[in-house]
Amino acid sequence: PVEAITPPAAVVSDAPLPDLFNSDGYVLEALSGLFAHPQLAQWLVGEHLVQRFVAVIDALPNRKLSTHLWPAKPASGRFFVQEDAATTVIGPANSARYDAHVAVLTGVDTQAAVALYLRLYPLLQQAYRDLGYPDRHFNDRFVAVLDHLLAAPEPVAPVAVTLDDKGNWI
Repeated sequence: PVEAITPPAAVVSDAPLPDLFNSDGYVLEALSGLFAHPQLAQWLVGEHLVQRFVAVIDALPNRKLSTHLWPAKPASGRFFVQEDAATTVIGPANSARYDAHVAVLTGVDTQAAVALYLRLYPLLQQAYRDLGYPDRHFNDRFVAVLDHLLAAPEPVAPVAVTLDDKGNWI
């Protein structure tokens, strides 16, 4: 349970949290301090950050996830594919689009991230309840989704892709 986690005292703020619907500036400032990257604000969708994060976490195990829910903007650049014999595969150069994002995420202080999660948890819980789960805990869903992601198999390159009926690579 979230209540059982004790963050380091040095990273816990006593300042009151804003209400959920006025939290974007507060959350963006807190994330900017955590990630310390000048482009972070450009990578995030600036409205309803908490609600978007909660909605994406809740929807991640599903087969489809609307890009309208994402708290972050898609990586820039085009999706690279290449022909490999009779199939189309994800091009090796495609991963370069994510290099800056990966570097920022892997450089985060884990204790500070946990402390921020705990600090923002009342907002996360409210957003989860607003999604239609009045008797459930967001942290339970978050842990279940993390377990789901950790259980996902590592794809073996090259990964074959095809176009769907709307012209999107799948």
